[in-house]
Amino acid sequence: MREIRLPKPTGEYAVGTFTYTVRDVRKEVMQQGGMRSVAARVYYPVLKESVKDLPKAVALSDNMLKGFRDAFKVAPNFKKNPEANRSECYVGAERIAGAKFPLILFNHGYNSYREGNSFLCIDLASHGYVVICVNHSHEALCTEFDDGTVLFFDQTLAKRMYEPKLGGLIAMLKLTKEKGSDEELAEKFDAAQRKYCRFLMDRLPEWVKDNEAALAYAKKNLSDLIDFEKGVGVSGHSMGGNAAYALCARNDDFVCGINIDGGLFGDYTGDDLKKPFMQISCKDNENVVNRVYLKHTKPVYKAFFKDMKHIGFTDAKHFIPVKAVVGKLDADVMHENLCRCHLEFFDAYLKKNKDAPALKSNEYVRISVYESIELRPVKREDVETVWRMQVEAFSDLLKKYEDYDTSPAAEGMDKVLARFEQPWTTYYFILVNDEKVGVIRVADKKDGSRKRISPIWIMPEYRNKGYATQAILAVEEKYGSDNWCLDTILQEKGNLHLYEKLGYHQTGRIEKINDRMDIVFYEKD
Repeated sequence: MREIRLPKPTGEYAVGTFTYTVRDVRKEVMQQGGMRSVAARVYYPVLKESVKDLPKAVALSDNMLKGFRDAFKVAPNFKKNPEANRSECYVGAERIAGAKFPLILFNHGYNSYREGNSFLCIDLASHGYVVICVNHSHEALCTEFDDGTVLFFDQTLAKRMYEPKLGGLIAMLKLTKEKGSDEELAEKFDAAQRKYCRFLMDRLPEWVKDNEAALAYAKKNLSDLIDFEKGVGVSGHSMGGNAAYALCARNDDFVCGINIDGGLFGDYTGDDLKKPFMQISCKDNENVVNRVYLKHTKPVYKAFFKDMKHIGFTDAKHFIPVKAVVGKLDADVMHENLCRCHLEFFDAYLKKNKDAPALKSNEYVRISVYESIELRPVKREDVETVWRMQVEAFSDLLKKYEDYDTSPAAEGMDKVLARFEQPWTTYYFILVNDEKVGVIRVADKKDGSRKRISPIWIMPEYRNKGYATQAILAVEEKYGSDNWCLDTILQEKGNLHLYEKLGYHQTGRIEKINDRMDIVFYEKD
């Protein structure tokens, strides 16, 4: 085996580490009659001079190496060079008196292990973060509790990840080769997971609970080390990245997150992402994460790594020289760019020491940004602009359906002005980077009657980017998510799909306009 060279942390701090166990947090659903405990490892910043005489921590324990052999029939061999099995951190290193640091929770992938991304987590700690790595018992290749108890990966679970296994694997393989929009690919993935991956879908809430248990312990016992005032960040690889997405969507403690190449297994019906997020992907898994780019009200970043494989995003990139397994991209280059993505993102949205991540594409990583929209109330002097935008936005539909008596494209500016002056009406420009990409009108009489969206439009050059979805989510956040109504053209299937995926249902009322066109009415309770 080649000589193993482990990355060194690049920040101003050295890194200390310790573990803790949250005992018997709930009933264990993986085994009858047992209780589930959560094992966690903490990496934290320390002064470099405080560790000069301390030994470095062991990277992979004998139990971990056994877990590797049991799961993969091979494990790193440190017999000839035991010092290569030392991690760039120090057990129980003295904490910096009076210093608190922001917290990132990290989750390993399925059949990985708590320290599976230790190189990344240690580097983050060296830059002034506390990182807590959360272990998921039975689903990690090895779980070590503080009382000496050890659990290994439950080999029976491999058969349950896809049921039936062959059909599920074939379906997912086909999905990696599919073409289509983010919305189309997200729907295909959701259909496939509901057919073949019910077990993984059901496991997601349990992984979320593991994180919540680890966080509750930290709040109670580590408040002298961790600064909770700005919230908590979260990251993870594979299933752990999926857990990061779920935590950002569902738990207010988490203010931003990163998913490293994790398929979004789980029932996300009704979940909207309202925190900044980053999706890190490679080619093989690009089509199982598309939901991230669709329903969000804050910026979503996409970092696409070239010449990479799924497992290569972990420490295994440095242990396993097989390119078919970990990808062709050089291990040090991968590590540098993975750390860069995390540091830029969390510096902006967790430490909040910059307005936005300073991330640019390079020859190894392609960076894209799915911008979030901003709603800006329309002023009276803007009404003519709104009217002109409305005429342009609806002109194609007017030509298609010839509904001259009802089309917004056929209205005069006086009608738009009359609506604007209604005391219960507010028009909003939909802005992206200060560009007017559309308009939404909200009518709310505040008397218990249904709030109404009428109309909403996105200008032609900005369509199919998710802006309409974001705008509706934004007004629902502002006005409340229930008791809404709207109407649209029955023949425009894209409109029907948009409203229905956001929870609106047809009332049964349909109004015929002419031989080409009907209006269908929707409500959301």
